[in-house]
Amino acid sequence: MSVHRARRRAHLQHDVGLELANRSIKVFVMALSRIPVWIAQRTPRRVKAAVHNVRFLDRTLMSLYGSLIKDKVMSIEEGPMRGIKLAASQHTSHAHINGTYEREVQDAIDRMVQPGDICYDLGASIGYMTLLMARKAKHVYSFEPAPHALAEMRHHIAANGMRNVTIVPSPVSNEVRDVRFCVTDGAYGSAINETETRWPVLQLRTTTLDLFAKDHPIPDFLKIDVEGEEGAVLDGAGRRIPHPGVPLEARPPKPTNIQHPTSNICRRFTPAGWRRA
Repeated sequence: MSVHRARRRAHLQHDVGLELANRSIKVFVMALSRIPVWIAQRTPRRVKAAVHNVRFLDRTLMSLYGSLIKDKVMSIEEGPMRGIKLAASQHTSHAHINGTYEREVQDAIDRMVQPGDICYDLGASIGYMTLLMARKAKHVYSFEPAPHALAEMRHHIAANGMRNVTIVPSPVSNEVRDVRFCVTDGAYGSAINETETRWPVLQLRTTTLDLFAKDHPIPDFLKIDVEGEEGAVLDGAGRRIPHPGVPLEARPPKPTNIQHPTSNICRRFTPAGWRRA
């Protein structure tokens, strides 16, 4: 009997040892994956700007950074998104991980989205702001046509076990039409583009907010960041969407847009009850 007990104890100690070893390895690997983030956080902005201006060097370092953190699930460290998980990739910057990415936008979304809200995230990209909305919202509809950004968004949603997000892979504009949608190799910047471009182009069909809201809940909150198409998006939202109490965050990539200046957008929608974040 004593021999049997000794064997059981030895097996138990062996299993416990393996478990501790596995945990140590996981902690070590996670610590290693934080090193590129630590380096990126402490690299001077002037150096980063210089690297970004040299495309080959920029893409090479981005690929290296991505390979070191790929498939690691990291928690956002601070701010309104603290504790939300990210399935890291080359598109997950240190600003995403430490919670400082577009912090003023995070603060506005956290302040304005209320429990039970329906949210539309237009130009969701990798779904960073979608994750914040989904913390409180009843449901989030995330519009993102770029395949690589869309795929990454799915990984983030899965990492958090969120079931209240629907991804809509259609570009949104002022009418239903076929468009050329250029896809950049970054997480951001993909957009409707009818001019010549060095980026790959997808032939896609747009929808409008009015058409989408016909068969889906009308939003309580809109975030629109669609690379200069903001005015056209709002032109397609005149019948069902704009009503008192719907906040709007429209952020064109440039101070003005030739066809839809920001000032004109604000003047047109303020009387209908829209307000700026």
